[in-house]
Amino acid sequence: MNCINQTPFNPEDPFDKWAHHFKGEVTEVFERARADPSFDLEPGEDLASFIMGGLTAIIGVTFVMTVRDGRDALVGGIVDAIPQARAVAESIIDDEGEDDGPLFGKGRV
Repeated sequence: MNCINQTPFNPEDPFDKWAHHFKGEVTEVFERARADPSFDLEPGEDLASFIMGGLTAIIGVTFVMTVRDGRDALVGGIVDAIPQARAVAESIIDDEGEDDGPLFGKGRV
């Protein structure tokens, strides 16, 4: 499975439109968690719980959409997409100054 889209962002492209939508949804989930007083994990634990929960959800939802024999290819596609996802995230943070945003109000790891 290929998750990688090498073309520049185009808001009219359905792939880019939905990828952008999902990025926003995941960000909102994390912002709501960080704002909840019961989310009182130590820096590092909060990040680890978000990563584990998020990855489990992504893999679980996509497993439901995939035949059992395709699971290894699916996970391989996720792993292969990580460098591009990192590059996109870094460009968003660098362009929008997100280093100082509300997501980091409780400290960094």
